[in-house]
Amino acid sequence: MITVLTPAYNRANTLDNLYYSLQQQTNNNFEWVIIDDGSTDDTSDKIKEYKIKSDFEIRTAFQANQGKPSAINHGCRLSKYDYILIVDSDDCLTNDAIEWVLKGIKEAEVEGIEYSGIGFRKSEFNGTLSGIAFDNLALDHALYLNATDASNLLKGEMAFCFKREFMLKTPFPLYAGEKFVPEGLIWTQITDFACVRFYINKVIYLYDYLDDGLTMNFKKQLKNNHKGFSEYYRNQFYRESDLLKKGKMLMRYIQCKYYGVMK
Repeated sequence: MITVLTPAYNRANTLDNLYYSLQQQTNNNFEWVIIDDGSTDDTSDKIKEYKIKSDFEIRTAFQANQGKPSAINHGCRLSKYDYILIVDSDDCLTNDAIEWVLKGIKEAEVEGIEYSGIGFRKSEFNGTLSGIAFDNLALDHALYLNATDASNLLKGEMAFCFKREFMLKTPFPLYAGEKFVPEGLIWTQITDFACVRFYINKVIYLYDYLDDGLTMNFKKQLKNNHKGFSEYYRNQFYRESDLLKKGKMLMRYIQCKYYGVMK
């Protein structure tokens, strides 16, 4: 079975979309673990409602506001199952998402190739695919890729369902006074253990850019979380083979260090 892990902070107005997408799954072999990261809105009331009417298991924990990385670490420890799929509180899944994750796990096990998880594509709620489409390939066309190679091939957002054992081995680093670390820092380390079986044409994850989201406030996040970002860019500098990308990583790293000095 799979743990769907959701860190939530003041997202009472968006959680319904995710809950309904989980209710409509074609396969219900999953639990939903929600870490309430110190919400001050009606998030806790929403979760109580879901627990009453849900036909799948929901488990929750509350923590003082520490940020998404801390909430993910907390949720990985709390999860019961061998695979963890992180879904943000303002996003949702396609109705066949769990079915496809389980399909990927089964196919990887049959092939007997060491793997760290299963990967898929993301698209916006309006259907716009994130990154490059491969229309000439079947939906079940899969490649074994590490996180950096997958990002360079697809050039878009990706959804990973990792083995819990690797998530526990590589928790997010936490920095005093900061609440965010780019997920790519951890995904690359996990795929150092083994590649992901990646379905390069199958979307299971739907998202949107909210005005108060991380993507829409990148510069602010960079300033407020310069330690976490600088570690990500340092790590990625050594992983990229393309000189232009190396240069971009180096410039971002210097920018983060500058913000640190200016604080």
